[in-house]
Amino acid sequence: MDARIAGPRTDPKWDKLLSLIAHELRSPLSVVTGYLSMLLNERFGTLSEQQRHLLEEVNKSSGKMSQVLKELSELSQLESGEAPFNRGTVNFASILSESIARLPALPGRAVTVSLIADGALLVHGDAIRLRDAVSAILLALRRELVASDALVVRGEARDEDNVATVRIVIGAPARIEELWHLAPSVLAAFHEWRGGNGLGLPKARRIIEAHGGRVWSLPEPETEEAKTEAMKRDSKASAIVVLPAIR
Repeated sequence: MDARIAGPRTDPKWDKLLSLIAHELRSPLSVVTGYLSMLLNERFGTLSEQQRHLLEEVNKSSGKMSQVLKELSELSQLESGEAPFNRGTVNFASILSESIARLPALPGRAVTVSLIADGALLVHGDAIRLRDAVSAILLALRRELVASDALVVRGEARDEDNVATVRIVIGAPARIEELWHLAPSVLAAFHEWRGGNGLGLPKARRIIEAHGGRVWSLPEPETEEAKTEAMKRDSKASAIVVLPAIR
């Protein structure tokens, strides 16, 4: 089933701007990558080892720019409500397990990500988009661990105000129990604009909200002393996700 996003929309002018930027940048980038490919294939002469190395580095950066443009286009669709969603009954515990298994290794550091989930966590949604959202959040939080080399993902079906929900808490092992019992009233909007994560987090938040869910973070510390303490406790490397559940 091809369902469309339900929920509040942003300014249509912003949606059009995102779409226009993606379109206008895609054309010249295609030309650049095309000529790079011809150079690397030595269509215009043999390359020295140094020349090949430099061109390969340029090609890698071009690939990253292409990925950003793809994400920008997807973000525009999510903002405008034009992104297609293939919804069905999804076991969110399986989504979490698959997302953890697909995490790439961190360069120069070993961080374990473990899952605690009791049974199936059934939601109505798009399995692929939900997996993309979870993967983006896990990638970002794993990078932001300071004091710990482990991340715990805990999920459970529960009733909140007589509404069936799936609650997911992600954080360092020493904080997971504390995070689990926090009420939404003490949480803050998820901080999605973090450097080094591309547009994965803005997309993740919109995908979750398109499923009728919410994602929260801990409030940002206000003083330098509080920021230092928060870093020691890996407060930034945490998130709470709540989705409507199928009873």
